Amino acid sequence: MTQWRRDFHLHAESGWLEFRTASMVADILDGLGYQLALGRDVIDADSRMGLPDEETLAQAFERAREQGAPERWLPALKAVSPAWWPRSTPGGPTNPGLSRRYGCPRSQRTA
Repeated sequence: MTQWRRDFHLHAESGWLEFRTASMVADILDGLGYQLALGRDVIDADSRMGLPDEETLAQAFERAREQGAPERWLPALKAVSPAWWPRSTPGGPTNPGLSRRYGCPRSQRTA
């Protein structure tokens, strides 16, 4: 876990641009046997606020790829910017358009 935290801090990402971190967390959770819901399955695209412009999103997406983001998760994350929720975890989001997501480089949010 310490290694993951250090890696996430080394590759810090701003809000709505967490493609690398979200895909890596999804990969870790999948490897632990969780069934995941990502992208449009957990977030209402029309309810997002503070979304960066398209150029900034595209640059962050490409940077995530260059920095080793697991490719299998990127298409779902790109659809609405990073958002994920382990389906097998009780107590999922109750408000439309909200999810638990890694929105800052603080390791406690991921842990």
